[in-house]
Amino acid sequence: MRLFNGQLSARLCRAGFISRSEAISTFGYDAEKIDREIAADNACADALGLAFDSDPRKVVRTGAAQAGRVGG
Repeated sequence: MRLFNGQLSARLCRAGFISRSEAISTFGYDAEKIDREIAADNACADALGLAFDSDPRKVVRTGAAQAGRVGG
């Protein structure tokens, strides 16, 4: 299955119809490499006390803080 629409790919992944690895590979990227990059980016942001609205560990899709995550 080839998906070229990022929003569709994200929805299918969130619904459990495809894996993150499949969604990533659809765009020609290596999922393991992406995971290492994300882990490194998260570690750096955490060490610096940064929170981005693109970080689902900290915020929901709308940018609001995750429950229990206000200030941390």
